[in-house]
Amino acid sequence: MPRRPACSSERGECILGLPKLPRLLPPGGNYAYVNARVKARKRNLLTGDAYPKLMKMGPGQIARLLGETAYREEMLMLASRYEGDELLEMALNANLARTYCDVLGFCKGELRDMVKLYLDRWNVWNLKTVMRGVHHRIPADEVLEGIVPAGSVTKDDFASLLELESVEQIIERARGWGLDAPPADILERFAKDRNLGPVEDFYD
Repeated sequence: MPRRPACSSERGECILGLPKLPRLLPPGGNYAYVNARVKARKRNLLTGDAYPKLMKMGPGQIARLLGETAYREEMLMLASRYEGDELLEMALNANLARTYCDVLGFCKGELRDMVKLYLDRWNVWNLKTVMRGVHHRIPADEVLEGIVPAGSVTKDDFASLLELESVEQIIERARGWGLDAPPADILERFAKDRNLGPVEDFYD
């Protein structure tokens, strides 16, 4: 009969036989609580049978339907400023940002660090939106409409970038937020041809 590995009675760690498996999740964090809160929010999602109906509706009808769901707060808040497709897009983005920020607020410990790292991809999205706006001289209020403040950098912070005069200044300011600057060769190329594509590709 094969010998059974000896184990520590205190910690249950194998002394002989297979090595101890590495920890798959970092220590610290209220995983069960956050999982329960997020699962509870699934009730706010539209059900699968709602989408065929939405495909047959116009923007006004969709707006009225969403006004009776979890999107009600954003629809009411933005209805006086936008309408049609634009209202739907703005309300959905605002709800997305609010939901992500709520979830981050549930998290503690290293779980919060992981969720924050995931949500900070929106910092890159917003930075690219601002760079395009400044580069193409788009009015600031129009640029801010495309900001989705779901990351760690606030909408006010991105609004402050719109006061700068160049993409280079924006990149330098963003470095202070932990967003690395493109390498020198990309910046030199941009200075010559003013093609923003390679700069955006770097952040991707």
